[in-house]
Amino acid sequence: EGEALEIRLVDENGEYDFQFEVLEGNLGYETDGLTVIRLKSIEAMPIEFGIVSACPNPFNSNTVIRYSLPESGQVQLNLYDLQGRLALDLVNNELSAGAHSISLNGLKLVSGIYFIELQACDKISMMKVVLVK
Repeated sequence: EGEALEIRLVDENGEYDFQFEVLEGNLGYETDGLTVIRLKSIEAMPIEFGIVSACPNPFNSNTVIRYSLPESGQVQLNLYDLQGRLALDLVNNELSAGAHSISLNGLKLVSGIYFIELQACDKISMMKVVLVK
C-alpha cells in the first residue's frame, strides 16, 4: 500500500523509453485503486543486436526485414545466395540505435534459399529466407 507503481513497456523487440502523463490516480499502489495514463511518446531501445524477423518467410515477391541496433553505427545489410554471392545490397548507411525495417523486393531474383546478413558494431547476424515464385 502506497508504494510507487513502476510502468514499463516491453515487447519482443526490447524495452521502450516513453513519456506519459497521469490522467487519473497518483502512481501509487492502492487496494482497488486506479491510475490512468496517456502515452506521449515512445522510443524503441532494443537491448539485443540482430535480425528480428523476415515476414513473410517463405515469401513470393516481397518480405519485410526487421532488425534492431542497440547502438548507432555503420550498418550493412546484404542478401546472399547459397553460393555466397552478393544478390542485393539492402543497406549501407550510418543508422541510429533502435528498431529498423526494410522491404525486400525479390521480383528480379530467382526462386531459392538466400541468407540475410546484418553487420554493425563489430557484430554479425544472419537469417535464412526462402523465395518461392
